[in-house]
Amino acid sequence: MGELESAPIEFQATCDVAQGGALLALPALLAAGMLDRSTVLDIGIETARHYAAIRLELKRAGTPIPANDVWIAALSRQHAFPVMSRDTHFDFVGGLRRRTW
Repeated sequence: MGELESAPIEFQATCDVAQGGALLALPALLAAGMLDRSTVLDIGIETARHYAAIRLELKRAGTPIPANDVWIAALSRQHAFPVMSRDTHFDFVGGLRRRTW
């Protein structure tokens, strides 16, 4: 796993249909051996619009979250998929469902 942790990986989020459409970070999928069963969703202009809206909403509410998590939230909200995470700060994002394990 040490090699995986030090390898530069472009940020992307994925939707694993077998897991109920929950979003996961690409490194986690690689580590779990789930990438072959997953669909990688590209981040585009529509995702960037969701990102900007979420950042503004969170700033106004005084509840900022890490920038990479805003990208995950934006992609999740864009495609109406839940986020699979134990990070409760995703609960601050309106219109987002979070699942945990």
